[in-house]
Amino acid sequence: MRKLLLVVLIVASATVTMAQPIIHSSLGKEFYGMVMKNSGAAGPEYFRVFLSCPFATNAELSITDGSYDTTFAIIPNIVSTVNLPLSVEDTSIEIPTRQAIHVVADTDISVYVIYHKLFSSDSYMALPVESLGSQYTAVCYTSCNDDTLFGSDHKASEFGIVATEDNTNVTITPSSTTSKQHPVGIPFTQILNKGETYLVYGDPNDTTGDLTGSSVIATLPIAFLSGHDRTEIFHNLGQSRNCLVEQIPSNGTLGTSFITAPYTGRPYPVPDYFRIVAPIDSTTISINGTIVANINAGQFYEDTSTQPLQIQTNNAVVVAQYSQSETDTSGNYIGSTPSRYLRWSWDPTMLIVPPTQQFLSSYIFSNQVDEAFDSNFINVVIPDTAVGSVSLDGGNVSAPFITIPGSGFSYSQIYLLQGSHHISASAPFGLYMYGIGPADAYANTGGAAFKVLNGLLVTTNDIDYGKVWVDSCKDSTIMFENIGAAPITVWKLSFADSGAADFTITGGAPPFTIAPGDSHIVRVKFCPSAPGKRGIVNVQITSNAAEHPVITLHGIGSSYPMLEAVTKLVDYHRVKIGETKDSLIALQNYGMLTASVSQYRITGMNQTDFIIEPTPVPPDSVPAGKNSSIKVGFAPQSLGSKQAWLTVTSNDSAGTENDVELIGDATQSSYTVITSTDTIYGNVGDTINVPVQLLTPLDSADINKYHVTLSYDSTMLWPLGVSVDSTWSGGNFNPQYVFKIGASDVQAFASNSTLIGAGTLFNIQMLVLLGDAMQTPLNLSAVRYTDILNDSTAVNSSLRQGIFILQNYCAGQAGLIEASGNYALGTVNPNPITAAAQVTYDIAIPGVVQLGLYNMLGQETLPIVNGVEGAGHYVAFIPANTLPQGSYLLVLKSGKYRESKRVVVVR
Repeated sequence: MRKLLLVVLIVASATVTMAQPIIHSSLGKEFYGMVMKNSGAAGPEYFRVFLSCPFATNAELSITDGSYDTTFAIIPNIVSTVNLPLSVEDTSIEIPTRQAIHVVADTDISVYVIYHKLFSSDSYMALPVESLGSQYTAVCYTSCNDDTLFGSDHKASEFGIVATEDNTNVTITPSSTTSKQHPVGIPFTQILNKGETYLVYGDPNDTTGDLTGSSVIATLPIAFLSGHDRTEIFHNLGQSRNCLVEQIPSNGTLGTSFITAPYTGRPYPVPDYFRIVAPIDSTTISINGTIVANINAGQFYEDTSTQPLQIQTNNAVVVAQYSQSETDTSGNYIGSTPSRYLRWSWDPTMLIVPPTQQFLSSYIFSNQVDEAFDSNFINVVIPDTAVGSVSLDGGNVSAPFITIPGSGFSYSQIYLLQGSHHISASAPFGLYMYGIGPADAYANTGGAAFKVLNGLLVTTNDIDYGKVWVDSCKDSTIMFENIGAAPITVWKLSFADSGAADFTITGGAPPFTIAPGDSHIVRVKFCPSAPGKRGIVNVQITSNAAEHPVITLHGIGSSYPMLEAVTKLVDYHRVKIGETKDSLIALQNYGMLTASVSQYRITGMNQTDFIIEPTPVPPDSVPAGKNSSIKVGFAPQSLGSKQAWLTVTSNDSAGTENDVELIGDATQSSYTVITSTDTIYGNVGDTINVPVQLLTPLDSADINKYHVTLSYDSTMLWPLGVSVDSTWSGGNFNPQYVFKIGASDVQAFASNSTLIGAGTLFNIQMLVLLGDAMQTPLNLSAVRYTDILNDSTAVNSSLRQGIFILQNYCAGQAGLIEASGNYALGTVNPNPITAAAQVTYDIAIPGVVQLGLYNMLGQETLPIVNGVEGAGHYVAFIPANTLPQGSYLLVLKSGKYRESKRVVVVR
């Protein structure tokens, strides 16, 4: 394949026919992909990602090794193309590498990945993370390594794994010998971290090698790609080779009912090639109503046909449809002569056929074509009853629909021009896309839902029975849940490992069937036959579910002395220097023999701050099943956080842990005084600072929060904020403030700080107003602090109060005499008011200004201005559109000044 056509799918809607399945589609916000090994001929090569969305959105695409990262905007219904560095191709066989493609978008998008080399190109539709699973079955193709045709140019089947989470344990069971000589049927494991890729490649020297049917099981969701480096279909009949790749749906989303439709547009009607691959034992395959095969997990059935097929199975399977290598108009394979293979149109392709259970009822898709493709088609497979409802780009479909006898479905092969398209119907239908050109072809699934059809889950994957005495038993339960859309029958549960004989099913044993949405409980008991730790026991499940949860059981048989501290951590919290706080630490003997303690000791950097009482400690014996205790005190010798360990040495031989962590915080015995300065002077309009000071050093004590309340005459002072004083005698001070205004006080908060030493904590900034007096006390009260342990303590010393004195004004019997300036309330324009008006006013002296509308009962109905303003001329807006019709008073207040005007609101 030399050139390439892109098919981009956007799923518009899905029809759900079963209750409670988990439903996802090919749309999503996060994707992981990779580029597998592609051994095309020497020539032009490129790797591209295509992204599309019906809405405007933003996306980011990166390579997980950090070599490439780009962000871009996606225009609605326009395909965005990103060219990747050639280094993204993963050729490191069976070696974890960070070469994953990672896409993140703000809204749901569709993503395709394409890689092209001369005569070898293919693409796949990426599945979003939410549609991924953890168990997969590979679909590949047999290697074509005939030396008479290809010399030593040997290629092999392959599959790739991309981890979406750290510490993903992947178990791979190959169906054919791998390039690294992993044998057939023998599982091997690999740990992958988030963003790592892992390529498994077949043995290129094995002429019958084929990784189809390989099993891949992970502990966390993974993306899984499968195909071939470069191969013929059929073999050794010419040189029409191509790479094959598809992203494979997880086993849990596989179905049991499939309808295929033949490719069209080729110059000669050659049969298509099919593989049906089973992930489950005892899978029966019927084609057009006739049973054709019974296969087990990892096996596949092959067939060819020029006609549509109805494929039905009793268990979930993967179905792949292949296009053969090129032939001429007589059906003869062309071979390697360019004048011949460039004359005819097509190349090998692979398409994963979605099951009818995953059909959608609406698709938005786009074709982006280059000169390599002469013709582009879609095949539509739809229930007979919905044929007349099909709408393509707002019109009817001109191509005929052909009934598939006995299936209840019809199909149509529709020639399609380049562009963006929308197809919908009254019932869910299948959409398959493909195109052909000289020595070139492509095929892709048109899209599908990814409902979990075979979803068997358990409430817990790891059951720990703990310590159980030998010759006794302990019960636990495993709850199986069917989250899929089809009934699941569990035929057998078995235990595998050296300790399997110690576990027995006592209730709810197989066989049992779980309906969709239901659950089933199996009771398992652990009866240890020998003392000591037992290995992990794996529960093996035999059922018709395509994916099986991983379940492990483990426990400890107890007969040794098993002395263990009941508590692993003792926190003494805050203790003052010079004081001691005690704690009793309990020790329990879970064994069947007496435990003898030979030594208790304190270890660690702060071991001298903790003491064992009494000293010396006598030897201790703890009978089987009994407990004892040891008293340990915390007596800190210096300030700060302390940590040590109590270590217990005994004749315990069961491997139990006997270390107890000890922690505590040492504090000083008392703190100091917080105060304000004595006397502050100021004039009207000045901004003054009221400092809050820490006069006595803290002696290295850490303070985390302060809370200070300052009371004053609110007619004389108006709080503006808080500022930080940068002068300190020691330590760091980086507070954050929350400022609250009360009727006659201001509260200041300092938090997230570490204070050491003495100095000014902060300044409360106040605006001087023309008030009712010449001076006001500055009463500092309610001073509280919180230390680093979040403990709150009242200050244990008296507070020094301050005073503010107003300068340059005279006081009279009726109040203060204003020094200069004029107040005035201007004309309301317009008046009467229908919706809104404006008014001017003058302020002579800085102070609190209030302007508002009052009804005839003296109630304020519309506040307009309420705050501190300086001397000057102002204009205010009166929004009266919400007031009822009537008469109102517009009132201006500032200090002793009052003035009002009558205002009428009309409608």
